[in-house]
Amino acid sequence: MLKREEIPDDLAHLAAIDVSLPALEEHGVASCPVSMAEILEYLRAESSDHESVSESQVQFIRNAQVGDNACWLWSFRESDGCECYVTVAVTPNAEAITGMEQNYFGLSPAQYLIAEYYGFF
Repeated sequence: MLKREEIPDDLAHLAAIDVSLPALEEHGVASCPVSMAEILEYLRAESSDHESVSESQVQFIRNAQVGDNACWLWSFRESDGCECYVTVAVTPNAEAITGMEQNYFGLSPAQYLIAEYYGFF
């Protein structure tokens, strides 16, 4: 995993760096501690689509070990075509944090997870 000092401060430059992350032992979404219903509730509160968010807009991409966090990542397309990523990160103290951010810089899933881990969003 890249160290913070190896990551450019400009996310557009991060998009040019090859990043890989190991998958969690249990692949897939089944091991995620946050249910799809909870993710949809979060998206309805945070997305510009509000109450019209549907499960068909959310596609699971992968899970990964990012530093000391276990992470799950989905793509989410808002009705205006905006491409976003949705994440669930579980910290070492077992806190589950859900987030969503527009993918302004066209980051790959691994690049996005690294940027989120280091607090770019």
